[in-house]
Amino acid sequence: MIDSERYYVQRQEMQAFLVRELASPEQEPSEEDRIVRMFPDLESAYHFADAANGIQRKLDARTATSWSVRAV
Repeated sequence: MIDSERYYVQRQEMQAFLVRELASPEQEPSEEDRIVRMFPDLESAYHFADAANGIQRKLDARTATSWSVRAV
């Protein structure tokens, strides 16, 4: 899963959406992943996750080891 995105959106309740950070690129999303932020609407959650993933890709390109630095 090298091309996977580090930050993803998970629906928590009827009107709560969590942005979580994958523990590692080799793992599937799980309840153990770190919660980064909660949003009341899906669009805002995806916007935040997309922005965080964009920043993360830039950080990974500048470091020798990908996933060594967190964007958020």
